[in-house]
Amino acid sequence: MFVILQWGRYKTICVSVAIAILGHIIMIISSVPGVIDKDSAIGPFALSLVVMGLSVKSCSRGSIFM
Repeated sequence: MFVILQWGRYKTICVSVAIAILGHIIMIISSVPGVIDKDSAIGPFALSLVVMGLSVKSCSRGSIFM
């Protein structure tokens, strides 16, 4: 079942920022010229958008972490 975590604001923001950094790293990887040349950049780019969307959702009201 789902576990409801009761984190404070500070810990929630720290985890959200860590997830956003991970999303940015994936986006940087998708923009490397070697990845773009092989026409395989759309997968990591889409994954980075999803990960960064989770970080935005985790900071908003009714977040995935609170």
